Amino acid sequence: MSRQKTSHFNIAQVDKAHMRLIAKLVCEHVSLPINKLFANTRIKPIVSARQIFFYFCSQYLDDVAKSSLSHAPQLWNSDRVYNHATVLHAIKQTENYIFSDVRFKQDMEKLRCEIEIAVMKSDEISNSLKIKKASQAINMMLKELEDPFYAEYLVSKLKNLIDERRNQDLHQDSGLDMVQKPIHV
Repeated sequence: MSRQKTSHFNIAQVDKAHMRLIAKLVCEHVSLPINKLFANTRIKPIVSARQIFFYFCSQYLDDVAKSSLSHAPQLWNSDRVYNHATVLHAIKQTENYIFSDVRFKQDMEKLRCEIEIAVMKSDEISNSLKIKKASQAINMMLKELEDPFYAEYLVSKLKNLIDERRNQDLHQDSGLDMVQKPIHV
């Protein structure tokens, strides 16, 4: 049962990109054309793929995007909108299958790894584009300053801040901040 298409489907571009990425990987994993994912059908392989899609989206999206999962088909120009309870049921069904079926659990772990790698790559590309756009904007503003030495100083300062932030992120991700120094007696 579908409802009328609404215009309040406002999700951050990053989350939309993640939804498309997850849908693509889920469809590839189950050998389903992506245009069939939100087809108005109850054929088991399609329903299962849709449930898996909703499950992984619930794992990787922020709260605003999770609350809008019922509108996900609109990303593929579909008029279909799912009831929120249907989305929750799909997530719960997938969780139950993971809990009860060892083979399905292994299969989902493999898919999870593929999704995590793809999401990380997507985020890295997105972050580098943001940095590039910020640098371009700063360079345009600096041209207005008409002082090339001051402009160079500000650009180098910005690059240092970006490098420091990147090093902090790497330090936190590597778990080095959890290492304790040995106590000498």
